[in-house]
Amino acid sequence: MGQAKNITLFTGIILMILGIFALVSIFSKSANPVVVQDSAKLAKNISALSSEQLKRIDNDLAFSIGPKNAKVVVVEFLDFKCDFCKESAVTLRRLMAIYKNTSVRFVIRHLPLSDVHPFAMEASRAALCAREQNKFLEMHYALFSHQEKLTSLLFPQLAKNLGLDVVAFNRCYAENKYENLILKDISDAGDIGVTGTPTFFINGNMIQGSIPGVVLEKIINSFEDEEQSL
Repeated sequence: MGQAKNITLFTGIILMILGIFALVSIFSKSANPVVVQDSAKLAKNISALSSEQLKRIDNDLAFSIGPKNAKVVVVEFLDFKCDFCKESAVTLRRLMAIYKNTSVRFVIRHLPLSDVHPFAMEASRAALCAREQNKFLEMHYALFSHQEKLTSLLFPQLAKNLGLDVVAFNRCYAENKYENLILKDISDAGDIGVTGTPTFFINGNMIQGSIPGVVLEKIINSFEDEEQSL
């Protein structure tokens, strides 16, 4: 999809989002809503990137679910100590199930804000070590579930609870095996203008802040429909 066409599509989606927010506010009275930005702020935080910046959004070494040639790519930069990221994790878990075996790919990258979030970097290391044993998402959810209790002592216990080889996990963690991958995520985030978490990129368009699941689903569907019409 061309950059100009991408932006035009996203402009239309924003108008849709503003209407959806009204529905979200109504239903939130009787549910446990995800805390989100107001619609005006969300609209201001949506932007498309230059062609050079687009190259830095994805990373073949990052954890992802979905086909490499996906029509829609959703990339999230997250911090395991970020409250809004915890809420977004619930949303993404549902969407990953909805779009399983479709042309949508989800990519998770790391932006631990260590200056304000103790053990955020260490949590990313733990998640990536769990990935070695095909338990990235399981550890991802476990880390968010224990967000207020994250310490280096907790990670081996979580690994044990998830049925991982704890010796191998501990070795990976102690060796800081994935430091370069995390630092690459941090560097790319800075180069493309990511200043906080969560930050999402949907087919190259950046949205900063937590997004209600119903809105994110509508955006994904809009891009799918647009690709199919080409």
